[in-house]
Amino acid sequence: GPRLKLDQTVAQMGKQGYFSGQAGELIAIAIDTADPLGNTHHEVMHAFFARLGFDKKSRELKNTLTSAVSLPHVLATLEDFVKGMPDALAAIKQGAPHYLEERLALAYQIYTTGGPAALGLTPAVRNIFGKIAAYFRSVLNLLNEAEVTEKVMLMLHSGELASPNTIHEKLATLRIETSQQTF
Repeated sequence: GPRLKLDQTVAQMGKQGYFSGQAGELIAIAIDTADPLGNTHHEVMHAFFARLGFDKKSRELKNTLTSAVSLPHVLATLEDFVKGMPDALAAIKQGAPHYLEERLALAYQIYTTGGPAALGLTPAVRNIFGKIAAYFRSVLNLLNEAEVTEKVMLMLHSGELASPNTIHEKLATLRIETSQQTF
């Protein structure tokens, strides 16, 4: 995986951390950050996103993940998390460069500390239609966007997606239901 470096110059750049895929993968974290582990998880998601590539299945998975973290209740959680951090808030606003990837990285940072309930990816209360849809998805072994996002975050956090050589093989085990198709 990427090399990890605690660096005092990261904060001087006005950042908590960054991922660079140039000249070997590197995750650099500000030495004085309040949440070094959370920021590391944030940058790990950027590394994962970069490793996915641009083939059709990777693009579909990226769309699934970024759609889930753009749901209004999830976006509200992200905005609340970065309240008081104007640069971070600006980075997740629609129109900012790489705002969807930034939302996903922030969601993973929150997820690793508070689990799926912290993001609202798995609502505690589902109406009867939601239960019926969930039943059929389970029978067909299909996952909706929120479930795929949770599964990918679990796989990433457990280390199952650490090797660039096996990412696509591991992700191929997911059967994803999207508004366009099932793959």
